[in-house]
Amino acid sequence: VAGIIGPTLSTQAFGADPVGAEAGIPVMGVSNTATGITTMNDDPELDKFIFRDSLPEASVIPGTIAQATEILGLKKVGVMYGNDDDFTVSGYEVFAQALEDNGVETLRTETFARGDVDFSPQLTNIIGDNPDAIVVSALVAEAVPIVIQARQLGYQGPIIGGNGFNSPALFEQAGEAAEGVIVGAAWNISNPSDLSVAFSDAYQAAYDASPDQFAAQAYTGAWLYATAIRCADSVDPSAVRDALAGIKDYPTALGNFSFDEDRNPVHDPVVQIVLGGKFQLLSEDTATQAYGG
Repeated sequence: VAGIIGPTLSTQAFGADPVGAEAGIPVMGVSNTATGITTMNDDPELDKFIFRDSLPEASVIPGTIAQATEILGLKKVGVMYGNDDDFTVSGYEVFAQALEDNGVETLRTETFARGDVDFSPQLTNIIGDNPDAIVVSALVAEAVPIVIQARQLGYQGPIIGGNGFNSPALFEQAGEAAEGVIVGAAWNISNPSDLSVAFSDAYQAAYDASPDQFAAQAYTGAWLYATAIRCADSVDPSAVRDALAGIKDYPTALGNFSFDEDRNPVHDPVVQIVLGGKFQLLSEDTATQAYGG
């Protein structure tokens, strides 16, 4: 094959990507955001075959915390994260540094594991500290019950999530409890660019549903491969790899797109808030609608 797209989760990517690289086939993650995805091998010659078009947490979370701190006036927070998954641990580490960089005090840090269903002990401890926000690094399977249980325990303040929160499943499954949840993203459906609008319209027509960030990233990943094959005029994996690495300032549904020297994506992220059962861009106005003046 000329290239591989996937796998979906960062933990699986750390196991699968080296297999493709050792075979000399480029691998592109379209939803992997953990630290170190494109530099996971001891041999940098193998790393050259690993790409991702999904912005890493390190490119999204700092801006999310900075904007939320500015708009909401955050001073102190409680933190929760899954301690048995590469993605959630990586997200926690970036959150911790971003909070420190923005002068926000972490009152308490609680952990959980994949598959957990009862988060009330951790949430009770955090809520008891009266934080300005609860910051969570979790996959969506745990994110949904965390949000629901936090609201059931009476917490009505901001919940700030990592990339695992960035799915319509959050508000589809959590319903009213998800209102006001804040999460950084690589893309938002309100992006006004012609390519983004065309993608959104075509997706809606094909699937009778609105696309999320992961759909936009998967679509762009396939588009980038097609572009590399066209530019290389070849389906030879090495030629495709070289053409991918050379993509700079290329217009896509995600925005003006480049790969950096480590084959990570370069384009502008956004910060979203759940309002009215959908993701909207975080602003003074949308924050006021969610949490008052």
